[in-house]
Amino acid sequence: MGRMSLHGRSRRRRRRRLNRIARAATPSQWPDLPPDLLGDVSRRLHDATDFTRLHAVCTAWRDALPTPLCRPPVFLPWLLCTVTACEGAVLHSSIKSSCRSRCGDIHVANPVGPSAARNWLATMDGTAAWLLTTDKGPGLMDLVTGAWTQLPAYDDDKSPQLENPRGIISGDGTILLYDSKRESAHKLAFMATFLRPGDVAWTQVKTTLDYSPDTGICFSATAAYHEGKILVCADVNYWCILTPDDHSVTHRLEPLTMSKHYRGWCQRNSYFLESQGQLLWVSFMVKYRYDEPTHMLSLVVHALEEGKTRWAVRDGASLGGQVLFLGSHASFAMDAAQLGVDGGCAYFIFTHDVLRYNFVDGEVSLVKNLPPDWPAIKEWDWLLPQPTIASVQEIRKRLGLQQEH
Repeated sequence: MGRMSLHGRSRRRRRRRLNRIARAATPSQWPDLPPDLLGDVSRRLHDATDFTRLHAVCTAWRDALPTPLCRPPVFLPWLLCTVTACEGAVLHSSIKSSCRSRCGDIHVANPVGPSAARNWLATMDGTAAWLLTTDKGPGLMDLVTGAWTQLPAYDDDKSPQLENPRGIISGDGTILLYDSKRESAHKLAFMATFLRPGDVAWTQVKTTLDYSPDTGICFSATAAYHEGKILVCADVNYWCILTPDDHSVTHRLEPLTMSKHYRGWCQRNSYFLESQGQLLWVSFMVKYRYDEPTHMLSLVVHALEEGKTRWAVRDGASLGGQVLFLGSHASFAMDAAQLGVDGGCAYFIFTHDVLRYNFVDGEVSLVKNLPPDWPAIKEWDWLLPQPTIASVQEIRKRLGLQQEH
């Protein structure tokens, strides 16, 4: 708590200093602000929209862009509803023209048009997202730029039948696609294919996941690729690890052991993310109280121990310098100091609300109620904006201008 208060006082001092400068400056003096001051202000802007507007004010302010040698700015992520009925290039323009509104310290992006589920992929660091296409062969369409990337064709003789594939792109660039289908009450057919950077062909894995008789009926699975292995999570809290050698092998799913403190709680969602080279499993827990208007919510973090197939609980203190953003397709961790916010917390979606969970004291706070006309679905993701601001010299070159204007 002391460190959080110190950060708050430091931000208030910086804000007062900038306010004094602003009051002392007349309108004619704004373009003459020192470049080092403009650069300092630019580096402290974690809102992509504010960063773009600052460098669009005038030539002098645009010249104050951070040089490539400086650390690039880190922006707060946008919350994106990952369903849309738009196709092809229309999808790109619909997101660019979406209505964005402030959501506490995040942005919310609302794609236009009726909703329909699509096969989305995202990087595990949240910097990019794609739509998986198959009409011209397997390919990826960037949701921000609209660019389309051709992928190698599947091997029809050996590839598993991915009827409705989900996917994720790991930190090392590996593309993982997977699908699952219920074979019986206690068996799940799991099919996956992955493409590592530099590979010319997909690596296929097809296996049967076996539940214990007292588990109940299994319906679906999610997966992540980490250090050459596929981590599979079935029905929220059962898991196993697969390798390419496990093709056509039956695997027994093991339960994730939870603390006795969570007896009587229901595990609603599971999120996988990479943090400082370690794979984390975040469990979203709910304790329903039908005699009260609200329920108890909690997030539990486990880390995969290096060289072992065992999960260890991470306490709140170990997450003090990080902020977690938990999404439907990809989740990621960010350095709180680089964002200029307090650490040790996570942002996630429950029902129709954006919530913030504090790992130190377990407090859950409301960030924003999502608009009532948004679809009541679970498919939400975070996207880190990466705006590229052209320099004055580059703009003049594009326009063919030789003299300054």
